[in-house]
Amino acid sequence: MTNSLFAKMMIIFIIIIAGTTVLSMAIETYLVSNETITATESAMRDQAVEINSLAKLKDQGSMTSADLLSQLVVKADLNEEVIWLVDNDRIYVTSNSNNTELTQDDILKYYGDMYEDIREGNVSTNISRASDTFFNVPVITVGAPISIDGNVKGAVFIHKTLLSVNQSLYSVNRVLLITGLIYAVVAVLLCTIFSSYLLRPLKRLSNMTKELAKGNFDVRVKVKSHDEVGQLAETFNQAAEDLERYEATRSSFIANVSHELRSPMTSMQGLVQAMLDGTIKDDQRDYYLNVVLGETKRLNILINDLLDLTRMESGTFPMDIKKIDINEIIRRTVITFENRIRKEKIDVDIEMSDGRCMVMGDKDRMAQVMVNLIDNAVKFTPEGGKLAVKVMEEGKTVKVSVINSGKPIAEEELPLVFVRFYKTDKSRNREQEGTGLGLSIVKKIIEQHGQKIWVTSSEEEGTAFTFTLQKCDS
Repeated sequence: MTNSLFAKMMIIFIIIIAGTTVLSMAIETYLVSNETITATESAMRDQAVEINSLAKLKDQGSMTSADLLSQLVVKADLNEEVIWLVDNDRIYVTSNSNNTELTQDDILKYYGDMYEDIREGNVSTNISRASDTFFNVPVITVGAPISIDGNVKGAVFIHKTLLSVNQSLYSVNRVLLITGLIYAVVAVLLCTIFSSYLLRPLKRLSNMTKELAKGNFDVRVKVKSHDEVGQLAETFNQAAEDLERYEATRSSFIANVSHELRSPMTSMQGLVQAMLDGTIKDDQRDYYLNVVLGETKRLNILINDLLDLTRMESGTFPMDIKKIDINEIIRRTVITFENRIRKEKIDVDIEMSDGRCMVMGDKDRMAQVMVNLIDNAVKFTPEGGKLAVKVMEEGKTVKVSVINSGKPIAEEELPLVFVRFYKTDKSRNREQEGTGLGLSIVKKIIEQHGQKIWVTSSEEEGTAFTFTLQKCDS
C-alpha cells in the first residue's frame, strides 16, 4: 500500500501537518506561558504596593486590623490568591475567605531566602512546583516588604497558583489540535482529489507503456496540460513515434537486405544448377562462372558495407582524425575512375587550388567518401555528360561538392537519398544501383567528423552532393 504514489503523498501531508501542529503547540506554550507569568507577576507586584498602602493606614490608626484583614480577603477572593501579611506581632493568612495563622517557622521553611531578602527592602519572586502548603501545584509567589517611614515593619507574600496559566495553555493547545485535525481532514480530501487528478494520466501512461512494450507502436496519450505530467505525455508520444518510425525503418531494412541477398543468391543457385545438370554447355561455363564471381563480389561488397554501417551507428567505427590534404585525396580518387570516365565519354571539371588544402579528417574514411560520391556521380551521369568536383575555402570551413549532369532527383525525394537502400529511380538496373548503402555510409562518416552533408538537384545545375570539413593551417 505504501508503495503507491497516493499513499506516499498522504503520508507526507500527514507528517507535515502533524509536525506543524506540534511545533505550533510548543511555540504557543512557550510564548503564552512566559507572557502569562510575566503579566501575573506584574499584577501581583502592583497588588503588593496596594497592600503596603493599606498597612500604612492601619499603622496611622485609620484602619483597624479587622478592616485590613477584610480588605485582604476581598483581594484574595477576587484574584484567586493566598495572601500572607507578616508583621512583628502576628501573621495573617487569607485563602478563599478563610483566615488562618502561620508560624514564623512555616514562613522560613518554605520562603526563608525570600524572607531574608524582603527584610532588606527588596521585592522577591519565586516559582515553585513543590509545596505542601499548596498541595504540590505550581505556585508563583511575590514577596514585598511593608515599609513605613522608610523602615521595614513586615512583609507581604502573595501566592497564586499557575493552574490558570495551564488552563490558558490547554485552551490554546486544544484550539491548535482541533485546527490541526481540521487541516488533516482537508489535506486528506485535497490529497485524494489532487492525486486522482495526477494519477489518472500516470495510470494511463503506464497502460500505454505496457502496450508499447508489446509492440503496439501506434498508441498515443492525449496531452491535456503543459505541466510536468503533460511534458511526460509529450515525451511518451515522441518516443512512440520514434519507435514506430524505427520499426518501419527496421522492417524496410530487413526487407531490403533480404531482397539484396536473395536476388544474387537465387541467380547464382540457378546458374550453378544449370551447369551441374548440363543445361549450360561446357563452352559457356567460363562466361557464367564469371557472372557468378561477379555476384559473389557484389555480395562481399554489400556485406562489408552493412558491417561498416552497423559499426558506425553503434559508435564502434574507428576514426583517426588528423591533418590531411583533401586535394590529394580527390586527385587520387578521380584517377581511379579514369577508365570508366573515358568509356562513358564524361567531361570532368576539377576546381581546386594547385597546392594543398589541409583539413581535419580521417584519411581512409574521406577517401571512402570521395569514392562513393564520385562512383555515384559517374554511375548516373549520361554518356557525354559532365562531372565536376569543386573545393571551396570559406573562412575556417572547406566545402567539397561533387556535381553530375543528368536527370535531376525529384524535390520530394531529396531528403531520402541518404536512407539505406532507397532508390530514386526504380527503373535503374541492379548493376547501376550498387548496394544502395554508399550514400548512407557517406553521411555517417561526415557526421562522425562533426560536419554536414546535403544534396541539391535541378535540371539546370545538375545534382550536387556537398559536404563540409574543418579547415586547418598547413
